[in-house]
Amino acid sequence: WEEKLIQPKQKTFQDVINFNNQLNAEFMHLKGYVDEADPIVTQGALDRFADLKKEWEANAADLKSLIETDMETFNKEYRALAIPVLQLPKTL
Repeated sequence: WEEKLIQPKQKTFQDVINFNNQLNAEFMHLKGYVDEADPIVTQGALDRFADLKKEWEANAADLKSLIETDMETFNKEYRALAIPVLQLPKTL
């Protein structure tokens, strides 16, 4: 899920040549485009924002599913194993 939002393989500014930008970078590029000294928001920018927003909403739904379904399943299975809690002493 995270790799749909960011590109973790990018380490330097030159890495965009090798690794495609993801949703976060697309939003930041659009913000940079409309956040000028003389900001005129074009119809193209509004259309692009609508496209990106739709893509974000799909990713947000996936995240909700991960949290409410997958994590809940994981937590139930973990509790069923009855693994004791690991506690460190207050002083080492």
